[in-house]
Amino acid sequence: DLKRSNDEKKAEITKINSVINDLNKEILVLNNKADILKDNIESDGRIPQSVKSVINNVRLKGIKGVLSKLIDVPNEYVLAIETALGANSNVIVTDDEKCTKEAINFLKENKLGRATFFPLSVIKERNINEDDLSLVNKVEGFVGVAASLVKFDDKYSNIVLNQLGNVLVVQDIDALNNIGKILNYRYKIVSLGGEILYSGGAITGGTSRNNNSSMSQKYELENILRDISNKEETLKDNNRKLSGLNTEFDKNNILVDEFEKDILVLRETLNLKNSNIENIENNINSKQDELNGTQNVIDSSLDKELDNILKDYYDAI
Repeated sequence: DLKRSNDEKKAEITKINSVINDLNKEILVLNNKADILKDNIESDGRIPQSVKSVINNVRLKGIKGVLSKLIDVPNEYVLAIETALGANSNVIVTDDEKCTKEAINFLKENKLGRATFFPLSVIKERNINEDDLSLVNKVEGFVGVAASLVKFDDKYSNIVLNQLGNVLVVQDIDALNNIGKILNYRYKIVSLGGEILYSGGAITGGTSRNNNSSMSQKYELENILRDISNKEETLKDNNRKLSGLNTEFDKNNILVDEFEKDILVLRETLNLKNSNIENIENNINSKQDELNGTQNVIDSSLDKELDNILKDYYDAI
C-alpha cells in the first residue's frame, strides 16, 4: 500500500513540476511583455517632442503629466475617449500659472517647440445640463457622460470635467445623430466606434485609429500585471503543494525502507525456524522408527510368554 501510495505521489509530483515549469515560462513571457509596454508608454511616439521635453525635465516644478496618462480608461471606451480628447490628450497638466510660465520659458529658451498647458488653479469644469441629461438618459444607444466612464484622481477632477464633463458617449452613429437632434446639437457627442458630432452639427468619422495608443497600452499593461499576479499566486499554491508531497514521499520512503528491513529479518527468522522444524521432524521420524522397533520386540516377547502360560495351563488340566 505504501509503495502504491508513493507511486501515486511520484506521478503527482511529476505533474506539479510540469505545471510549475509552465507557469514560470508564462510569467517570464508576461514580464517581458509588461516591460515592453512600460517602455512604450513612457516613450510614446505620439507625444510631441516639446511635450516630452517638459515632462522629462526634473528641474521644472509643478508638472503633473500628460492628461491622457492621468486617467484610466476601460478598454471598451478607449477609442471614444481618445476621439473626445483629440489633440488635447497631450496637454500638460500643471499646478498653477507660475509653473506653466516657467515651462513655456524653458521651451522658448531652448527652441523646443510649443505645448498646451492646463493649470489646475485656472481650468474650470464643464457639465451637461441636468434637464438635457434627463432627456437622453433613457434614449436607446446612450452610454453615458464621458467623464463618468473614466477613473482619475480627485485632484484632477476640474481638468477631466473640463474636457469630458460635457461630452456624451453613444453606441453608434445612429444614436449619435438621434441624440444630436434631441439636444439640438448643443454638445459634443462621440460613438464607441470613433465618430464624433461637434456642437453645431459637424460630424467626423471614417477609419478607426489603431489601438496602440498609450491608453490602450495602459489597459493592456494592467491586464498583463493582473495576469502575472494571478499566475504568481497559482505558482505559490503549487510550490506549497509540491513541498507537502515531497515531505510525504520522503516519509513514505523511510517507512518502506524500514518495512523492507523488517521483512528481511522476518524472512531470515522464518528460514531458521523452518530449518529447526525440519530437524525436529527428522528427529521425530528417527525416534518413531526406534519406537516401532522396540514395540516389535515387546510384542514378540509377550507372545512367547503367553504361549508358555497357555502350555502350563493345558498341562495342568
